[in-house]
Amino acid sequence: MVAPNPPPVPLLSQHDWASLRMELIWIYDREVLANNLLMSNDPTRGNKAWLIRQGHVRISTGTRKTLEAGPGQWIFLPRESTRHHFSRNARIFSIHFLCHWPSGDNLFQGREGRIIASQEYPDLEAKGRTLERMIRQHQPDSTTDYARQFSDYGLFLRFQSLFLDWLGEWFRAQVAQGERIAGQKTGDNRALEAVRCLNDAPLDQPFPKAWLERETHLGEPHLNRLFLQYFGVTTRKYWERRKLEFAKACLESSVMPVKEIAYRLAFRSDSHFVIWFRRLTGQRPGEYRKKDGPTPA
Repeated sequence: MVAPNPPPVPLLSQHDWASLRMELIWIYDREVLANNLLMSNDPTRGNKAWLIRQGHVRISTGTRKTLEAGPGQWIFLPRESTRHHFSRNARIFSIHFLCHWPSGDNLFQGREGRIIASQEYPDLEAKGRTLERMIRQHQPDSTTDYARQFSDYGLFLRFQSLFLDWLGEWFRAQVAQGERIAGQKTGDNRALEAVRCLNDAPLDQPFPKAWLERETHLGEPHLNRLFLQYFGVTTRKYWERRKLEFAKACLESSVMPVKEIAYRLAFRSDSHFVIWFRRLTGQRPGEYRKKDGPTPA
């Protein structure tokens, strides 16, 4: 149901909007696997949207709220830890993606999940299906590990264009349902330029200190003061958070060996990676994978 008075979308500069991190993690349309019928969801790993094709799903939150969706309904998962239980015949169209500010805050303020009828927003499914078919055509082995597939830049731009078309429909649906934009915390071009550098820098290389200084004309101490003021973390902590996101995604949605993940994140050895991962999460990579992956919904 559309909110009677949807909140206005704030006017921000193109530079501010461009600082949003928007990335597709996976997209697929299939039956829910038997070992995924009862699972948990960690909201720190981005947004998930499911269109229920058949069967149903029941989602329980930490605040004891319950959401139930059936065929023909979209469910936007809550921004809190949840447990979900699918019926045995369930089939879903699943899209997992990031859309957040440099601070790590999600684009929208709300944390509650939403259920909407697919017929209310037909383009949400139509544009999603176009994207899914395009990816399946060029990367037939890609299911839940789209983000780690390789392609040339031209193909990436084609994927990204279709993803942004779908994201626009998701945005329109969220606003119509009454969601409010979380405020962008800075208009300082130097901080935003640094964020773009950190988001674009390859993770298999060391921290891009020289690139940051060249692009912002600021030394690391001065840039860290800006980051702490606007985002609450230093540049190196932001870089570390990006690496952790990648590591979690690999463990959650692929069978990539831990040694390979360590290599892709520029660790000198897999043992250094294991120590680092455990320090940040309290779990060894193998423990995390056993609990949360590798074939999520």
